[in-house]
Amino acid sequence: MNETRLNLASVPLLPLTVAFIAGILLGQISAGIMLAVIIGIAAGILSFTGFKYLGIITSATATGIIVSIIGAPVTPPDSYIGREVILSGTVTEMKEGEATRNLVIKVDSVNCRRVRPFKVYTVCWNFNPEIFAADHIRFKTTLSRADNETDIPLEFNFGEYLYRKGITVTSVIQKGSDVLTLYPAKGLRNSIIRCRLNVVDYIASSRLLPESKTFLITVLTGDSSFLLSSERETFSRAGVAHVLALSGLHVAIITMVIYLLLFPLTLVRANRLKGIIAVIVLWLFAVMTGLTPSVTRSVIMASVFLMAMLLERRPAPVNSLCFAALCILVADPLAVYSIGFQLSFTAVIFILLLAGKLNPVNKRVRPGYQIAGWFTTSFAAAMGTGVIAAMYFHVFPVYFLAVNIPFTVFLPFILGGGIIFLLLLIAGIQPQWLVDTLDFMCSLLGRITTWVSSLPGSSIDNIYISPFRLAFFLFAIAAIAVMLYFPGRKTVATAIVCSLSVIVFSVFSPATVDDDSIYFPRFKRYTVVLIPQKPVLKVYTTASTPDIAELHDNIGRRYETFMVSRGLDSINITPVHNRILSIGGRDIIFSDRMLPVDASDRKQMLILTRGFSPIYLNDSVSMPDTVYLSPCLNQKIADRLKDSLQSHGHKAVSLKNTNLVIKEGAKLPAR
Repeated sequence: MNETRLNLASVPLLPLTVAFIAGILLGQISAGIMLAVIIGIAAGILSFTGFKYLGIITSATATGIIVSIIGAPVTPPDSYIGREVILSGTVTEMKEGEATRNLVIKVDSVNCRRVRPFKVYTVCWNFNPEIFAADHIRFKTTLSRADNETDIPLEFNFGEYLYRKGITVTSVIQKGSDVLTLYPAKGLRNSIIRCRLNVVDYIASSRLLPESKTFLITVLTGDSSFLLSSERETFSRAGVAHVLALSGLHVAIITMVIYLLLFPLTLVRANRLKGIIAVIVLWLFAVMTGLTPSVTRSVIMASVFLMAMLLERRPAPVNSLCFAALCILVADPLAVYSIGFQLSFTAVIFILLLAGKLNPVNKRVRPGYQIAGWFTTSFAAAMGTGVIAAMYFHVFPVYFLAVNIPFTVFLPFILGGGIIFLLLLIAGIQPQWLVDTLDFMCSLLGRITTWVSSLPGSSIDNIYISPFRLAFFLFAIAAIAVMLYFPGRKTVATAIVCSLSVIVFSVFSPATVDDDSIYFPRFKRYTVVLIPQKPVLKVYTTASTPDIAELHDNIGRRYETFMVSRGLDSINITPVHNRILSIGGRDIIFSDRMLPVDASDRKQMLILTRGFSPIYLNDSVSMPDTVYLSPCLNQKIADRLKDSLQSHGHKAVSLKNTNLVIKEGAKLPAR
């Protein structure tokens, strides 16, 4: 058989894994159980009629659906929603901001009664007492369902984001509310998480420079809370953001360091013991860093590889990758939606498929093959992850290959030296030469990253990749892969045609969407109107001056993808109070008190905002037939206004529960 041909018999887990993932995705639909039964029956029929392998693959799909249903986030009963309750649970995540602490708590009791554990996302306005991950706390709050509704296209859906993290309810701990830290939560995993906090404290209290402490804490523990947003952006624009997210690179380096530290066992021929210790330490590291998909995938693959070496078996990287995916998804089916999961597995798939084929150096020339392999590995990973990363983050770094060279050289020494430095810190020793060495290497990488990110054209920004465009790109990459594995005139010609088609499609098809709509998103504290006018997103709001900066940041985060898809690169906010705004031949009137309005003018739109009272309504005031009530109005006042308006012969539409979008020049909807 031709060596370049793919042999599915050597990767039996690959079709099973694909079928299992398909089942998880199908399990999200409402008729998932019925679908699992139908597919299970089909699998049985296929098996009994002689198509056993196809039956096994089909049963993997049914299994994926069942796992998806069983692994769905736990939702507390409706009797707990909208009422004040006392919750007790373990803090699994804690992020501290300037004004609040954002907690993810795994609740195990409500009103002092044991319940099936569920997760709640809590915004805590108290900074007292101190709360850490793995603490068991008790507090009083009101539970709310996570809001899954969006107001405009491509808006960031926070409720969906929480659901995919296993969270279905939210709550707020107001200032002055009591929060009791009962005790450190029990269990091996919680103990390891507390060890992570101790590691962070040791490094943070060392004599290292501040930037060295931040970098070392991030790459050793995965705790990126010390990083500033500007530092994240710098690493992203330079093309080395993957260094900050623990992945296979870090696991490989840590494995190498472990083997070096355990070298004395090799002298006494205890290689099996060394491998077992290495696997145990890697899993402790995975638990300490939060069992993120990228680290878990890397540790599973490393464990399979090390155990294969101990058992004198030949490792199968593709099977190891599939086994890692199955383990992660059985434990957490929603991990398939995680950006880290998608990027991590896509990078490894492309490395396994393309890195060796793209290497122009013969394997017999070991030094040259390994040097060229570094470039082809980086390029293959970029092919796989570049498009996906650009789709999520809207940025593609141009100089990623060049800037990764110094990181490849110095990162092993930083991680290895950091581990040794940590062990010495625990022993109460801080060698100055090691402090200076770590400071030099971290500072050097920081300066290189800053310099590269500041170069002209360092990154392509504001990239919008629609699902159709993504499918086009992936099809072209698949054609190139087929050409590499099945070389011939036809495959080469097909790959060239596909690549040229992508280029032509990218150049001549519109990269952004034209939009002449007027959007009225639902903000609770003030009225907001969004009008996309390239290249600016114009925002009109009743927010007060101190709230403008917060609103600007909120819009930038919440509508980032929407802005990129419309070709908008900036936000212009204009405060409006009791003001008439002319847009597209229409007058939009923002009023917290009554303004004279000509009821005969059908192009006028009256929005009653916070501060408006029913006492302003009387028969002498002329208004449009339909009056809109801002979502920022108090619910009781909104209900009174609606009743009063209807008694005066006007229709009242509450925007609190209505997603209102109007095309410029279109007739106003009457409801």
